[in-house]
Amino acid sequence: MRHGIQIADALAPLKARSAREAPEREILRVVGHIPANEDQDHFAIARDEVLKWASKRAGGTLPDGAWQGEPFESLSAGRTTMCVAVETGGGNIWSIRGDDPDKSVAGRVWSTEITLGLKPDGETLVSVRLLMHSVEPSPSFTPATPGVVQQIAEACGLDDAGIWVRAAPFVITNEKDAARLVEWLSSTERKLPAILLSGDERSSTPEAPLLDGDTLAKALCGLAHVVVVPAQHTYLLSDAFGKSLSAFHGAVRICNPGFDELSDPFDHRLYLAEVIRSDPEKVASEIRASLARESLT
Repeated sequence: MRHGIQIADALAPLKARSAREAPEREILRVVGHIPANEDQDHFAIARDEVLKWASKRAGGTLPDGAWQGEPFESLSAGRTTMCVAVETGGGNIWSIRGDDPDKSVAGRVWSTEITLGLKPDGETLVSVRLLMHSVEPSPSFTPATPGVVQQIAEACGLDDAGIWVRAAPFVITNEKDAARLVEWLSSTERKLPAILLSGDERSSTPEAPLLDGDTLAKALCGLAHVVVVPAQHTYLLSDAFGKSLSAFHGAVRICNPGFDELSDPFDHRLYLAEVIRSDPEKVASEIRASLARESLT
C-alpha cells in the first residue's frame, strides 16, 4: 500500500500540470472573398502574403517548398507552423496554422489559422481564425484582427457588396459620398457591420469624430467597415433613416447587416457622445470586443 501511495505522490505534480493545460479559446473569425481576376492569380498572391507574414512569426526560415504551395511543418522554440494543401479537380484548398507566444503575458500563446480556397470560377475564399491558449481564468486583452488580413486586403482586395475591405476609415467628404453611404448601408448584400463615427456640429472641429478612426479601422480590418461622417453630412442619414437610426452630435452607431429605415434601433447599437467623451478608450475596446464575439456567430 505504501508503494502505491509513493507512486501517487510522484504523479501528483504531473496531474496538477495536466489540470492546468491551457484551454483553447477562439477569439475572432474573419471570412471574406477575393473576386476572380483573369490578369492576376489572386490565390497565389494571397498565399505568398500569408507566407511572408508567417515567416516573420515562425522564428526561422520556412522550407523552400512552402513558397511553391507544398505542405510543410516548421518547429522553432514554441513557434510551430504547419501547412496542408489539397488539390482537387474542382479547386484548391491551402491552410496554415502558426503559434506565437505572447510578448508580454507569460504562458499565453496565440494561434492563427488561415485557409484559402480556390473555386473553379477563379474566386478565392478566405478564412482567418485567431485563437488564444492560456491558463488565465479571465484573460484581459483587446482583440484585433491579425495583420495578415490587412496584407491580403491590400495585395488582392477583399470585397463586401462592392466595397473593399481596408485598414483605414472611409471619410465622407461630400453629399455624393453621403448618398452612396445611405445606399450601401441599406444593401441586402452587405455582410460586415459598418461603424459610423459622426462629427459634432457643436464642437470646434465638427468634421472630427470622438474616436480614433484610424486605430479602430486597423484593429477591425475584415470584421467591420469604419466610416467617418462629418457633422454637415449627418443630416442626410437622419433624413434617410430617421433620427432614431442615425448618428450625429459625435455619436457612434454600429449598423449591422440588414440595416434599413424599418430596423429596430436596439439591433444597431448607439454610443452617445457623452459616454464616449467620458472614456473613449473604453468605448473603443468595447466595440472591438463585441464585434470579435459576434464574428464567431
